[in-house]
Amino acid sequence: MTSRRGRQLAVVTAIVFVISSIFPVAAGLSGNPESFPRWWGILDVVIAFTLAPLAIVIAARFERGVTTDIELAAYRVYRVLINAILVLLVIFLLGGDRVRWTIFLPGLAWRGWLLFYGLPAWIVALRGEPVAPSSGGPGD
Repeated sequence: MTSRRGRQLAVVTAIVFVISSIFPVAAGLSGNPESFPRWWGILDVVIAFTLAPLAIVIAARFERGVTTDIELAAYRVYRVLINAILVLLVIFLLGGDRVRWTIFLPGLAWRGWLLFYGLPAWIVALRGEPVAPSSGGPGD
């Protein structure tokens, strides 16, 4: 995959990730998610089923290009993103009974896991660094 196509894939994946994350946040913070139109839930599932393969493709194609520098960059991002747990705690303390945790938390949890899991490979793709093709041998 060319570096330009890798960057494009990384940007598209990031955009789909952000759009996908809006759904559990909006539904979880809504006072009445049952009032959302039926297409809202369908669109959430369609976008989620688009995001997962995008993330898998990035991980599969770019993970072998992860270097120590990229691991350190990912670690710095992790240190910033870990504060999201504190934000969730504040939301719980301030509005815990007004948040639909059964919608909010699972929706954000799997997206968060996907972000943390694929971040180093995503950084490789975004930077557009060439990745040597796999030889297909043991250990690849």
